[in-house]
Amino acid sequence: MNHDAQPPAPPTPGETDRTSPSSGSVRDRSVSPEPVGAGSAPAASVQVASVRGSPVRAGDLMPEVERAFRREALPQPLELHELRHPQVPPELDGLTVLHLTDLHVTRARPHPDFVSQLVDAVSAIEVDLVCLTGDYMTHKGDEEAALAALRRISAAWRTRFGAFGVFGNHDSAELETMCQGPRGIANVTWLRNQVARVRAFAAAPDGASASAPGPGSSTALGAGVEFDLIGCSYPEDILAALLDMNSDQPQRSPASWGGVRLPSPPRRFALTLVHYPSEAWPLGECGLPLALCGHTHGGQIRLSRHRAPHTSTDLPGSVASGLFRVRDSLVACSRGVGDTLLNLRINCPPQAPVYVLRRGELPPLRGENYLKLSVVEAW
Repeated sequence: MNHDAQPPAPPTPGETDRTSPSSGSVRDRSVSPEPVGAGSAPAASVQVASVRGSPVRAGDLMPEVERAFRREALPQPLELHELRHPQVPPELDGLTVLHLTDLHVTRARPHPDFVSQLVDAVSAIEVDLVCLTGDYMTHKGDEEAALAALRRISAAWRTRFGAFGVFGNHDSAELETMCQGPRGIANVTWLRNQVARVRAFAAAPDGASASAPGPGSSTALGAGVEFDLIGCSYPEDILAALLDMNSDQPQRSPASWGGVRLPSPPRRFALTLVHYPSEAWPLGECGLPLALCGHTHGGQIRLSRHRAPHTSTDLPGSVASGLFRVRDSLVACSRGVGDTLLNLRINCPPQAPVYVLRRGELPPLRGENYLKLSVVEAW
């Protein structure tokens, strides 16, 4: 799939060098198919030089001494969280990711208040990456309302390295077709068991050229650092995505699971998008370092962060949302921003996390079994 945006005209004297929240335009952004091998799913190569200035960089809001106050650092429903993993390349330390999930917009309620709140919030910040993990609608017939909400939100965000999305169990095939068609969301690369190869360049200094660094150039990210973004829409098939990704990589000794040989973990750092948090186990078995998901709504109605009567999965209420670890894989499960069944949340406010990736040691297991899912932090 191809998305091309023409660079906006330079600002006239006295004009603020800032992307309009209603346009969300990105300078020098291109997405083009790049074959990964014999697999049926193409990879997308993303190259971004910079985004026109924004009021604040999300990564600047979390100095170590202020980490305890992270939930007050951004306008609601945004929440700032650090995700530490030793596989994060030094060049990507500080990468910021906006995670949106579970809007559940309906035709009966096409303009929920949280959409306007989210638009205002995301237009006030700039992030490096936007990731969407499904359930933008609730029932068949909600497609037009969900698409309109996605258009509003996507026009407001500011991202340096693009936006990527997958679909959830409530999203119909019609919505999937609409999102990827002529009337769809042009600034989102939608993935179904596919791999997008993202090439991140350092932002150009103020007043400097926004073109990508040439051969041999030196910037904060060198000549650009590549990482893989794996997207698995419902029903997720992580193995299919890994097989496709590995088709262009030299074979190494694969892992095994119950006697079945698994694809080798990627050579590059990989960020995985899924909808269901129960995908944590195959993620751990396959050696994928970091994944984002939703689906549970954090329980939506709960006694506390650790006690939710219902999670819509086979996970217990103690792991309704938060940061989980299985083996050496971390899974960040957002509470999401919408609701289903009842237009009500109790002790479970809407959440659109902004993650700051850090290179560092994995959080300890606190004595739990290495093979089981453990809660690092409940949200």
